Amino acid sequence: MTWLPFHDMEPFTDPDLLIDPWKEVRLAHRDFNTQQGYKALLPMPVFHERVALVGGGRSLERFWPKLKDYSIIFTTSIAHDFLVDRGICPTYHVDTEAGAHKVDLITPCNSTLYILSLRMNPNYFKRLKQKHNKIVVFDHLSYSDEHIPSEYPTFPVTCHGGHTMMLVAYFMGFYYMDFFGFDFNRENGQTTDMRYTPFKIEFDGHQFETDKNLLAGAIIFYDILASLPHINVEIYTDGLLKAMMEEKQTRSPNAPARNRVEPNY
Repeated sequence: MTWLPFHDMEPFTDPDLLIDPWKEVRLAHRDFNTQQGYKALLPMPVFHERVALVGGGRSLERFWPKLKDYSIIFTTSIAHDFLVDRGICPTYHVDTEAGAHKVDLITPCNSTLYILSLRMNPNYFKRLKQKHNKIVVFDHLSYSDEHIPSEYPTFPVTCHGGHTMMLVAYFMGFYYMDFFGFDFNRENGQTTDMRYTPFKIEFDGHQFETDKNLLAGAIIFYDILASLPHINVEIYTDGLLKAMMEEKQTRSPNAPARNRVEPNY
């Protein structure tokens, strides 16, 4: 499936998202973590069964029971403990953020393989090692430092860890992906990051509250899909991303009023 860009949505993305405020911190973490001898993430033979990729969107509260049908589950960020609290240990957990707060967001599972960016806080690795957990690593490039050589697989920084989870899963050989908790809208005024000004947007006859960061995340999701040959996806959400997908499949890219945005100032 080929995805055309949402050219008419460009005014609603945030140019400041191209600035990585964690760049120097990430580099310091990378230098320290590289010296610890962690094993690199490796690809595997292509896996032809469907796997679940789980993000932390609010729709996960409604769709999570279906995850009991999967033998392989990826999580990222807060989705990890959401599932652990419901008796499901993910097969793989992918994490990327450099902030120290991430250390307190997981309750490690012994059966989970943790796939981590070398640029994460070293205390995150320390907590996992205390629990005898399995760890493999990749390098998570910050903007403008792609020239830095690495012996590890590398993936670009984006505004959401779920994007990296998708790239990691694809690299590992999982081409048939079902997405849960990938919403890219606020629900009841709440999201995982409240720093951005909300506004309303309509797709496929449904109105959602979102913000520049979330909307950029949805656009980047489509950009990544377009870059991955042979990928096959299903999205289990009643959020913005699902409505965008349905409208994108049924309307031409130049159709009038493809999205209607009402800034909430």
